[in-house]
Amino acid sequence: MLFGQEMKIPFDIALEPKDSLPQDTRVYIDQFLSNIKMSHKIALQNEAAQKEKDKVRHDQTARVRTFAIGDLVLLKVHKFPKGQSRKLCDKATGPYRIERIGPNYTYGIRRISDHKKQASLVNATNLQPYIRPDPTRQRLSQEDQNIPPDPDSDSDSDPEVDQEDEATPNVDVEATQQPTPTPQQTPDPATRYQIQKVLKGRRKHGRREMYIKWLDGSCTWEPDTCFDQEMSDFINSRWTKQGKRRKLL
Repeated sequence: MLFGQEMKIPFDIALEPKDSLPQDTRVYIDQFLSNIKMSHKIALQNEAAQKEKDKVRHDQTARVRTFAIGDLVLLKVHKFPKGQSRKLCDKATGPYRIERIGPNYTYGIRRISDHKKQASLVNATNLQPYIRPDPTRQRLSQEDQNIPPDPDSDSDSDPEVDQEDEATPNVDVEATQQPTPTPQQTPDPATRYQIQKVLKGRRKHGRREMYIKWLDGSCTWEPDTCFDQEMSDFINSRWTKQGKRRKLL
């Protein structure tokens, strides 16, 4: 930097031709240096051409992920807490709900947990779809546990019970046998709440209530606790915690 040129290292000084060298040696060194520069130039050209080929091949199969309004997504995390390992931290946060579609694959999102809106639009490369975790195993209902065993089953019988049966006199089986109670079928949760439309909301006694219009035409005020998760997310995307309708762009 002092002389406006790149500093010479000992290898460069050793390759420079000296005035005391014979003419054949000077020609050889000059030719050797020119060959090195030419090789370096060709290597740079080949590298640029290979990068261009890789870009064309990548663009042929690359697809930008698109989302629709109402989809649940996760937002990629770029900043991690100080003092914590990046490998152990969450790579994404959320879930968020898509509320607006902007230009050039950008989206406006709102966080579901506190209904806070993201200040700026987010590019699709920083979003990934979110799927709600469904339970893989369901607990056995109480009605199924009370069902008596099938008398026609091939299960092993107790030897003590068999001896008692042999000692007891024959009685009418039809008179002593009790009918098997049929298990009660639990109603489908989807048919329990048949909501036609959410009309308005309000804040009462410290909680939010929504004015629901049912399929039969009746309208009632219902608290947030009576809705399932999907319906609660829909209400939160349209109304605030105070029961006021949001201004959707």
